[in-house]
Amino acid sequence: RDSSCDWSSDVCSSDLGTSVTVKIGKSPMPATITDVSKDGVQVQLDTGMVVKVQVDNLRLARSKR
Repeated sequence: RDSSCDWSSDVCSSDLGTSVTVKIGKSPMPATITDVSKDGVQVQLDTGMVVKVQVDNLRLARSKR
């Protein structure tokens, strides 16, 4: 991970493939980061749908045990 990136305020290209939850409507949905740009983060939901969201709507997914 790039040490110049702070997850709470920024997402880096090194975060591609990271599992996250994204707030869609009222409920969080599991997703994977597929692209990062200055105007948002593109994620692929577990359903297969690809959406662009703001960083504020992302949270790191809890690891499955």
